Amino acid sequence: MGMEQSLFAKTSFSIHETTHTLQAADSALGLYTFGPYYLIDTFRFGYEGSIPEIEGYAMQASVRDLLILYPNLTTDILNGNPPVTAATDLAALYKQHEAALRVQFKR
Repeated sequence: MGMEQSLFAKTSFSIHETTHTLQAADSALGLYTFGPYYLIDTFRFGYEGSIPEIEGYAMQASVRDLLILYPNLTTDILNGNPPVTAATDLAALYKQHEAALRVQFKR
């Protein structure tokens, strides 16, 4: 794996895990409700078929694709000049990846 591919993989994996943190924060009682929900959904539908994992993998793939679409995205953000369409592109990529995963795992 080349250095650039490794960076994409590490960044997108970090986003996958950050998605779980945001899912827990979005739950009414945080980890107290998200943890059991995650476990129950995983037991019922399998690891990759659980909704939290589908959402995590969808965001991971979306960020990977966004970094490919905008190779200078990180630098542009740090310079205060993010691409105007990056947010809408990310939302569209996420919708596409999430839908495909829900079909794949019959969710």
